[in-house]
Amino acid sequence: MPKRYDQDPANQGIVDALKADKKDPSGPYVWITYAAVQSLATALERTGSDEPLALVKDLKANGANTVIGPLNWDEKGDLKGFDFGVFQWHADGSSTAAK
Repeated sequence: MPKRYDQDPANQGIVDALKADKKDPSGPYVWITYAAVQSLATALERTGSDEPLALVKDLKANGANTVIGPLNWDEKGDLKGFDFGVFQWHADGSSTAAK
């Protein structure tokens, strides 16, 4: 599972916005999806293009700063150094890091 990015104080504004929209900010894929969209938006802005190859080239060369930290890709297009954690989920919806 990805880390609990909803617990990062830097993301509190996004957590509040998600909650206001009645969305669960603790979902395991919320933050990696948000980061993917941020990465695409960054590449679109930097290149001024919507051509997929231009976007891929830009992201491979420059990476992107996102809500889960900086993301970078290798020449094959694989994500470099993505951190993840293992959590135990509880009946009340909370979780703790597994030891």
